[in-house]
Amino acid sequence: MPTATEYLKNQITSSLKNHHLVVLFDPEKHYADIIKNLDLNGIPIHTYTRLFIELRKEIAGLMTGERPPDLLL
Repeated sequence: MPTATEYLKNQITSSLKNHHLVVLFDPEKHYADIIKNLDLNGIPIHTYTRLFIELRKEIAGLMTGERPPDLLL
């Protein structure tokens, strides 16, 4: 049986394959350490810290193609 960390990584990886862009909502930051240490084979992880506009500016260059980028927010 997989650990909670392995299960979460598998769910995120599967969602990235199917949808390319995944938003993980964790306002209490229960999964912050797990997410920070995830290895998603080069798929970038961007974290909302203080202002939405900062996050948007951070990822703006990734959102210019015709298809969504592989990205975990």
